Amino acid sequence: MLPFIFYHGPKPWLYPVEFVELFEIPPEIRSYFLNYRVLLLDLVSLNREDLLKGIELYGVVYTYLYLLRNLDRPLEELLRGIVRFAEVMGKLGERERWYMELFVLIVSKEKGLDWEEVLIKLREVGGERVEFELKTYSEMKYELGLQQGLQQGLQQGIQQGLKQGLKRGLKRGLQQGLLKEAQEMVLEVVEVKLGRVPKQLKEQIKAETNREKLKKLHRELILAKNPVEVIQRFGYRVNET
Repeated sequence: MLPFIFYHGPKPWLYPVEFVELFEIPPEIRSYFLNYRVLLLDLVSLNREDLLKGIELYGVVYTYLYLLRNLDRPLEELLRGIVRFAEVMGKLGERERWYMELFVLIVSKEKGLDWEEVLIKLREVGGERVEFELKTYSEMKYELGLQQGLQQGLQQGIQQGLKQGLKRGLKRGLQQGLLKEAQEMVLEVVEVKLGRVPKQLKEQIKAETNREKLKKLHRELILAKNPVEVIQRFGYRVNET
């Protein structure tokens, strides 16, 4: 077990971080006392540069803390935190791009700006590196679904052996692939928000055929403070027990 304190009070942390400092111990026996040192993260005492350096070690957590601490600062300053995240994480996978999308959503909501406005400004601040990495989680899933759909449609068309069959197969495969990627996007964000995907809800999402509805649910779940309420508002049942 690692003793840890995350502190974000109105004033800096002024209390001891070692167990022996909490008691008056005679010097001759002090060295025999069992001592624990608490790992302290004092958000009040950390300045913006400390938080930016922390991104290199703690990635997502420190990026979120940086944004949380600086929501009242100019837009460019918030975007520099996201740029640093992209730089230090190296080649970004799907999950890192998902977090980048989440950070952009947080900034756009807090600043009252349109999603596209923030993306354009982020490209200006981050340059070519961020321009490349800004292929968002949703866009990547879309491309994956497109490829799967085309492959499935091509296979169906070849089996039919006719031009008309190929056209129908391509269209049907494409639609199935895109629907599948929309279902998977929703299930993944549900797992992030709730820590699990209830069996009943998973069955409902897998049975959903309205892709636009799933895309809208995915977007609202990313920013939702009460994901269960959002899910229920879209007409799905959630067994919370």
